[in-house]
Amino acid sequence: MIKKLFCFLLLATALYGQDIFQQVYTPYVSFRNIPWGSGAGAMNNTFWFNSLAPEDGVCVSIYNNNPTNSHSLTLVVSQTSDATAQGFTGFSGLWIAVNGTTAFPITVNASSVTSIFYATRSSAYMALTFSGTAVQAGNPDTANIIAVQANSFNCANSGSLINVLGAFQTGTIVPATAQLPVFIGGFDVTSQNTLRKLIVAPGGEIALSQNNNQFGQGGGFISHGTGGDNMMMGANSTSTQWNYQGINNYNFGAFGKQGWIPGFVVTNILEKGTDQWSISNSATLSFAAFASVTNPAANSIILNLFLAQNATIDLSFKQYVLSCSAACEIQIFRTSSTGTGCGTTTPRNMEIYGGTRRAPNVNITASITGCAAQPTTTEQLYDVFLPANTSTTIDVSGFVNSGNSTAGTGIGAFVNAAVTGTITATLTYVED
Repeated sequence: MIKKLFCFLLLATALYGQDIFQQVYTPYVSFRNIPWGSGAGAMNNTFWFNSLAPEDGVCVSIYNNNPTNSHSLTLVVSQTSDATAQGFTGFSGLWIAVNGTTAFPITVNASSVTSIFYATRSSAYMALTFSGTAVQAGNPDTANIIAVQANSFNCANSGSLINVLGAFQTGTIVPATAQLPVFIGGFDVTSQNTLRKLIVAPGGEIALSQNNNQFGQGGGFISHGTGGDNMMMGANSTSTQWNYQGINNYNFGAFGKQGWIPGFVVTNILEKGTDQWSISNSATLSFAAFASVTNPAANSIILNLFLAQNATIDLSFKQYVLSCSAACEIQIFRTSSTGTGCGTTTPRNMEIYGGTRRAPNVNITASITGCAAQPTTTEQLYDVFLPANTSTTIDVSGFVNSGNSTAGTGIGAFVNAAVTGTITATLTYVED
């Protein structure tokens, strides 16, 4: 009887080189009293066994039997679908590593256990390859390796559970080799390996969680991005920043403070600027600069909109509307100064409401006629001839005036020859 039992054990657990094999007939696999360190039969080897069901994963638990000292280890779990495999070492072409989220090496404290689940699939055999362990003081300085084959996706017996599939904690760093699960969330913009969770607004809207994100009073979502990539979706948000609005990316429009309406297509920057009214009455960023000049002299300014050096904003233009009561020639120039002694006009906010309106930025000067020295012109952009009592609209969409630390710049309408009559000019723009 003793001889038969001895022969059975030799068949059940065999050494293939340094590989330790166990034929199993139940989901529970155990390699007990394995010495820490290297050598035949020690921890720094490969322990492999047959898979009971191709759809099962495996929960690997490492028990440190040492009562006084912890042990550090690295584990690689591999699988093969070849049911005729004769071993692991020397047959690496038959095996593939199973992805996991554990950052190795890990430490197993004295008289404690660590469990890790690996989602093996379509496997005939599984292999556990340990490395990096060393002999420590303490008796016994051994370990038990317990593997449970189960289709449970976790190791419910361990407080130090590390899932391979399922939910991840916010901020988890996921290596590229482990990016196989379907994440309920998304990746951080600045770190493609860092996960961010989804958050739900009071009104039920869902958005990615970022450091500066917030919800509006009516449940809308505001994203505080940088570099002009911010956006806002939803009603009655409380911000006054232009960058929150990303209508160019969404088929939404604002209808006053009543919120956002799908299918209301915004067609130009002026509408985008006035959409800020949905935030507050004083948030509208669309403006119209108007000038009316009687009997202008030759080569004199009608309207010059100038953005000073070191301005903190940019200007995006939409239209120059010009009219003449007598025949005239009007030229549009880039300008590099405001002129000297010129009259000025204050651009009108396109918010019609009679309450608090946003004032134009302090770095903007709208010069009109009466200059002692005309604004300096650089490059001509347009030359328009108008008959008497007619008007024209010049589309200046695409022209922008970027605030910079080098020099101020502007865009100005000048009359070429003296006119006996009245010329008007309106320039619409958005502060950004």
